Amino acid sequence: MCSAHRKGKLSSILIVVQVVAGNRAGAVTILLDVDRRYTTAEKAASLQGERKPQYIVHSFAELEEVVQSSFALLGSAEEQAILPVANNES
Repeated sequence: MCSAHRKGKLSSILIVVQVVAGNRAGAVTILLDVDRRYTTAEKAASLQGERKPQYIVHSFAELEEVVQSSFALLGSAEEQAILPVANNES
């Protein structure tokens, strides 16, 4: 578990470096594509099956935006779980 103090709050997140391992574990997967290899829909479509992440971001700033807008931290500061935010578009 990786913890970081930011803006006076403690946040925790489990980071799995390998997308395939994250998908096999049933985790939410985010590809941090700093080399910008997957910037078009065609290139992103080449990632299929276990290699396909749920999100592709190109910077830590984008990663932070995805995590803050799509997930909610639950539990105590010592042991938090990250769950997707409910989608109210039904």
